[in-house]
Formats: sequence, structure tokens, C-alpha cells
Amino acid sequence: MNVKLDTRNHAARLYFKITDWNENTGAITVQNGYLTVDGKTVTFAGVLDDANGNCVPGENLTLTFAGGQTMSLEAYLIQKLGASPCR
Repeated sequence: MNVKLDTRNHAARLYFKITDWNENTGAITVQNGYLTVDGKTVTFAGVLDDANGNCVPGENLTLTFAGGQTMSLEAYLIQKLGASPCR
């Protein structure tokens, strides 16, 4: 997937490659992903799923920020965006 968005004030680009999809679990394997917003980029790769069943996806998808810091998408959603696990 390759999506580019330009507005008067912001520019964004989202790219990722889906290499596998499990119809039974809904797990999606993603490679070479990145999101760039106004020149700041985060890369991502792994499996997008909710394997631990806590209603917040992404424990198996790793985000890597420009400074080299990493965290799972699940941790980012909980810590930075206030997502609430159901368990």
C-alpha cells in the first residue's frame, strides 16, 4: 500500500507491504512499512494482530523512530494515545 496526502499545511506518506494474511486469526504480516508526517518518519514491521487478546492490536508489530527508539504498536497506542485494554 502506498498513500500520499498533501494539504495546505501538512504532508504525509504511508507505505507498507503485506506479505501474509491469516484468514482464521486476522493476523496481517507487514514489511518495509513507514509513515512520514511533515518530514518525521517512523518505520514498522511485524505482525498486526491481537495475539494476547487485550483488545489493543500491535504487540507483534515494532515501531522504530528516527532516534532509534523502538516500541510495539500496542505499547504506543496504550502509552501515547490512551487506548484501554479490555483485560
